[in-house]
Amino acid sequence: MNLKSVVLVVVLLINVLVNGQVQFNTSSNCGGTGCDWSIGANWVGGIVPGSGADVVIDYSAGTVTAQQTISLAKGAFTYKSLTIKGAQLNNAPNVVINMNAMVTITMSGELELSNTIFTTSASITVYSLTVSNSSVMTQNDASDTTVTTASYFDSTSKLELNDKSGFTSNGVTSFKSKPKCYENTCSFNFLGPFSMFYMGVNSQGLVTMQQGTLAGGSSTIQTLTVMSALEVQSGAKLIVLGSFHAGNSQKSTVTIDNGGSIEVSGQGSVTLYALNVAVNGTAIFASTQLNVAGYISSQGFITINTPNGAIQNSTISELVLQGLQTSIEINNSNFGEIHCIMNNDGNQSLVQMQFVGASSAINITSAGSAASFTVIDESSLTVTGDVKLIGSGGIFVMGKLNLEGAYVVPGASGIALQDPNAELYVNNAQIVGDIVLGGGSFTPIQAQIFGNVIVNNGYLTLNYPGSNLAVEGFQLSTNGTLYIFDSQVSSNPAPFVANTTFITGTIIVQFQNSIEFNGQYPLIQVNTPPMNLSASTLSPIYNNVLYESQDYDITYSPTNQAIQMDFFTEESPSKKMAGWKIFLIILSIFAVLGGGAYAFYKYRRNQGYISLN
Repeated sequence: MNLKSVVLVVVLLINVLVNGQVQFNTSSNCGGTGCDWSIGANWVGGIVPGSGADVVIDYSAGTVTAQQTISLAKGAFTYKSLTIKGAQLNNAPNVVINMNAMVTITMSGELELSNTIFTTSASITVYSLTVSNSSVMTQNDASDTTVTTASYFDSTSKLELNDKSGFTSNGVTSFKSKPKCYENTCSFNFLGPFSMFYMGVNSQGLVTMQQGTLAGGSSTIQTLTVMSALEVQSGAKLIVLGSFHAGNSQKSTVTIDNGGSIEVSGQGSVTLYALNVAVNGTAIFASTQLNVAGYISSQGFITINTPNGAIQNSTISELVLQGLQTSIEINNSNFGEIHCIMNNDGNQSLVQMQFVGASSAINITSAGSAASFTVIDESSLTVTGDVKLIGSGGIFVMGKLNLEGAYVVPGASGIALQDPNAELYVNNAQIVGDIVLGGGSFTPIQAQIFGNVIVNNGYLTLNYPGSNLAVEGFQLSTNGTLYIFDSQVSSNPAPFVANTTFITGTIIVQFQNSIEFNGQYPLIQVNTPPMNLSASTLSPIYNNVLYESQDYDITYSPTNQAIQMDFFTEESPSKKMAGWKIFLIILSIFAVLGGGAYAFYKYRRNQGYISLN
């Protein structure tokens, strides 16, 4: 060895002893079959990095003409830091590091990768992590990487997980690229005080976040758990294929900013504590169950849909809808309870709830000017809570709405049936407002309406034994029909009591067995004269056979303080015939017989004789 070489070795040894830095011998040819990390000859000074060393592998000069591969098969190592730098070779990093499953590395300092393909099946714990310049960090075979503090990936780098591998960051995390997990058994755990994902996260496994921000891109995650907070910023989209939990014990907050969106599209459940949806933000929950222990506050758009007709048992403790244009659509979803506050901002604001095939115990209060909820075609919604809408809004029915034991204030627009197939059932409920039928049917069972029932088109039907309907005013237009079906009983109060009426439509009494009546009590009672009754057709029906007009009576009370309409129906003509009809028939028979006898008498008297006159 010449003097120059000796001096160089001595200097390097002194540097190792003083600074604790061990450098890989980049003059070794690690192309082809590669080099063994654990062989001293591959390190400057012939020293394999030991405990507390700063390990450096530096190919950044780019002088090699083939990709260099360095492998570590087994062993436990404790380093201060590990820095691996490569250069671009044929548009790819020129350094490849392979660590097998029997390797354990612990670092008190930083792991830095630049222009490096870092493939590991090992267990690695580092203080901080920086991955940049087209580096690829790939974890296989149940490997585990844990970062104590900060983790940083630039926009050109990649983190990829396979098999049962896991990546955990306990500090501030920043991904300008998209981390990916390719197996349902791998997991990301971002447990630090702040995690930023500029391009999103893709994972077929589990993702857990303490406090995360999706700043852009599209994220697809199988199962997501948020422990403190999640923000989906403008332009970012989150798709959860399975379960999404940001729930009760952690009291987590999920925020969707203007232009951001969350879609839970799988078969898992959703548990939230608080969800904030900004203007133009979107949340879509197509999950088997949605439970919100805290609140949903939205100025954007929310859709809740149960796929494949799955049965939900869901709750929303508080739903706050507000903003210039806000809507929530609930499809095929059975909620045990919804407490909703609808609060509009501005004169032109519009807040809407839409139900499609949903069933809920719902409690709605509104302080807004145009709040409304709509039951859409071919849907069925059961409401057992209170509904209070203030302002010009209302309830619009194009499907089936059941009000069971509810107290409903539907707003200035009232409850409007807007489709020929619309159905409204009211049982043991009070409604403070108008019910307007533009089509469909309204069937009260036990209902008190502090407002008007206006039948412009469609049917008001008394169809249940013991039905009772009390209204302020009743208007039956030309194309409207009031049906009084089987099993109604005249009583006090009457099955149908109205303070005022205006009738130009059709009233039909239809029965198959009987309608019981008491001469002292009416079926329909109008309390405030005069009763406007014009051009109406009252047509009792028995088995689709129209009776004549004599089969009903309209009577006015002697005091003229109350007007009552009594409908007296009889059994089928085949069973019983009215007395006046029987009398006319008998009279006709006698008339015919008498006339015939007289004619015969006259004939016999004149037979064989020629009149002399």
